[in-house]
Amino acid sequence: HEAVDDVQFMIGRAHEAAQRWSDAATTYRHYAKQGRDPNRRVEANTRLGIVLTHMDDARGADKAFDAAVAA
Repeated sequence: HEAVDDVQFMIGRAHEAAQRWSDAATTYRHYAKQGRDPNRRVEANTRLGIVLTHMDDARGADKAFDAAVAA
């Protein structure tokens, strides 16, 4: 369902805004794999890269950014 996808993505944004990096990363990872909107999957991977940067995970961030570009 598209509405469920939207809610899940917004939960990721809320976690990110609250600087709950681990929760945001988990949510964005799930959306990047399961989300139906290809543009939102790109955004989820981009935001995942940003979140992982905050978590000092440069390798994970690079993979997320690469996935966003490849989509």
